[in-house]
Amino acid sequence: MVRLNHPIYAALFLLSAIFLLAACSDDAEPTPAALAVPTAEAAPTTPPAPTARPTATAEPTATPGTVDQLRMNAEQFAYSIGTRGGTLTFATISEPLTFNLAIATDASSSGVLGYLFEGLTETSWLTDEVEPSLAEAWEHSADGLKWTFRLRTDVTWHDGEPFTA
Repeated sequence: MVRLNHPIYAALFLLSAIFLLAACSDDAEPTPAALAVPTAEAAPTTPPAPTARPTATAEPTATPGTVDQLRMNAEQFAYSIGTRGGTLTFATISEPLTFNLAIATDASSSGVLGYLFEGLTETSWLTDEVEPSLAEAWEHSADGLKWTFRLRTDVTWHDGEPFTA
């Protein structure tokens, strides 16, 4: 039995399995002629005509009102403060290599750390715009080398102390 203790081995195994499945799969349905077992008495047949594949079409567009419905849902959404304790369970391809956000470069560590840390800003899932999170506003110098963030005053650390820089 092969043990895949190292994340690289597990990832390589998964990639190999995906490529093998992709190589073995066939989009076309087999025809009865293709499934027939040839016999010595069988007369030669002509190969079946190729079936027409669907042509590429433009990507589907949202029906009218879908984006409006998403925006309305986003406006009605409100975050709430959770309760202490409980369990978070999710699937990952390997265990986290670090809990240090500053040096986390692997997906498993980043996946866990995403639940542990908040950023000064976040990207909107609806508009892809940068929005405030722990910072309520920010500005930068003309050369882009100096950034100033104004922190929210309604945030506290886990022990109740005010959130400050």
